[in-house]
Amino acid sequence: MNIILTSDHGLGNYNKSKTVLLNDYLNSSWYKTGSEDYSKNGNRITVNIFPEKGKEDTIYEALRDVKYLKVYRKGDDYLVNTLHYNSSDRIAPIVITASEEGVLIFPTAAERDKHTEGLFGVHGYDPHIVPNMRPFFIAMGPAFKKGYISEHFNSVDIYPLMCHILGIEPAPNNGSLDNVKGLLMPYKMPFTKVAIVITIGLSVTMAAIYVICVCYNARTKSGNPVHGSNMITGFTSLRSPTHHLLNSEDEDDEF
Repeated sequence: MNIILTSDHGLGNYNKSKTVLLNDYLNSSWYKTGSEDYSKNGNRITVNIFPEKGKEDTIYEALRDVKYLKVYRKGDDYLVNTLHYNSSDRIAPIVITASEEGVLIFPTAAERDKHTEGLFGVHGYDPHIVPNMRPFFIAMGPAFKKGYISEHFNSVDIYPLMCHILGIEPAPNNGSLDNVKGLLMPYKMPFTKVAIVITIGLSVTMAAIYVICVCYNARTKSGNPVHGSNMITGFTSLRSPTHHLLNSEDEDDEF
């Protein structure tokens, strides 16, 4: 049995002194956040800003230099190539996210005070910026190397890894087995297959030796014909090539 233990994300500590209040920089009539009630939005670390008509540039310029914020426009290289966060219609023209661990984003101080009481752990930070967001991964079993510590890989790579271990064809996905194949033990042929291969190999070898011996024996007999052999006793007559070469034919006849 192979066992994999992992998580969907890590966890970071909230720091109230790092809170970003949007109404310090924006007029609430300039934008929406993709949720009618911001307090129910759930994610206060990465926020989608949907500007009202004509306000996109104004909002971007107002937020781009705010401490503790990273501000992106949809289509930015970082969103596309690093976060893979660009193709959905639900992604806003402006995306803001916390630039370090502990930061939360609220529209007002009232919203902040209502939702941060007793708040100790949060998640949703960019894992490339905040290492604590990276999930753990532990695997054990005959498929995996023992005591091996891997380089970082993406969570989406776990799916093709599991399919490979189970011997099933994966559905289309964004993961890559190449990124995680270093976790796996070198392939070893199962014992039953090894036994079959050895048995077949020995059988073929013995058959080949037998054929060689038979051919050699037949060739030896055809190259040394026996003349005048006694079909009953099997003894060779004196006229056979085994007779001494110095004896003359006359002597043979007299004898």
